[in-house]
Order: sequence, then structure tokens, then C-alpha cells
Amino acid sequence: MTGPWDPEAYENRFVSAVQALVRQKVKAGDTKTVTPLEDATEAAAPSNVVDLTELLARSLAGRKGGTPKAATAKKTAPARRRA
Repeated sequence: MTGPWDPEAYENRFVSAVQALVRQKVKAGDTKTVTPLEDATEAAAPSNVVDLTELLARSLAGRKGGTPKAATAKKTAPARRRA
């Protein structure tokens, strides 16, 4: 790390290993057609993802013109006597 950076001195071994596996599978005839992610359509499967922005907007819209629920439900404690 004390010398200048020379990208030619390094090899991406992960990419090389993946490409070697791909070539091996092609030679063996063990291939499948793959749809690129850019071309894939989104599945219509149900999702448990909640849009928090929409929930917050609905919550705030319901509060307009009124007092917040927490303020109306809060009771004040009786004053304590000093001894």
C-alpha cells in the first residue's frame, strides 16, 4: 500500500472462477435459458411490504383540525401535598 496503484497486477479470481464453471457446464451440455433481470416482468405475488409513507399520510390526514389522540387521553396527576 506504499506504492502506486497498478490494477494490472491484480486478478478478479471470483469472476474467473464463475466463468470457468460456466464454460464447464456448457461443455457438459447442462445449460438453461435465463431471462435477464432487465427483461423479466414483475411477479404478481402478494407481498408483505408496507408503504409507511402512505400510512403516515393517512394518519396525519385524520388528525387535521383536531387534537392528537395522545394529548386527549393523557390525564393530569393530582397535586401532591408537601410535608
